[in-house]
Amino acid sequence: MKRVKEVDKNLKIVVGDIRRIPLKYSSCGAYMSFGVIEHYPFKEQRDILLEIKNILIPGGLLFLSVPYFSPLFKRLAKNRFNIILENEGSSYENFYQYYYSKKGIINTIKECGFSALAFYYDGAVYGAKRALPWFQKIFNSSKLFRFIVHALDRANMPQSFLSYFAHMIFVVAKSV
Repeated sequence: MKRVKEVDKNLKIVVGDIRRIPLKYSSCGAYMSFGVIEHYPFKEQRDILLEIKNILIPGGLLFLSVPYFSPLFKRLAKNRFNIILENEGSSYENFYQYYYSKKGIINTIKECGFSALAFYYDGAVYGAKRALPWFQKIFNSSKLFRFIVHALDRANMPQSFLSYFAHMIFVVAKSV
């Protein structure tokens, strides 16, 4: 927070519990949450989104990123990782995080009073390294391969391509 204050001394910073945000209702024009809500049980995720909606002004914007259940990751997820997919199961033993499909996050935010405006996929290199052991092995052993992969990752790749490999989905939504 100290570094943020160095950029803008007048910026109001509030620390609190995301489940009970210490701000007045209808007091914010935008809210950003990057890689947070997926670490809460599914029911609490909805409560968090409803709390965010409450503090936003009508038409306020939500910028949200959650782990993405990409087609590539789907092939390996249940066997290799301790994850819970949206609306799946109720056991939280050794729970780490939820993953969302595009349809799943659209439905979740809609149920909480948001309308999706845009989607962006990110983290394709991370997603490929995690889901494909051979990709990880070559990535770790070849400087040339790493250079090429990072160059492609920085290029303006089509979202349709990134959606296959991405690790995160970034959503821009409006409070309705």
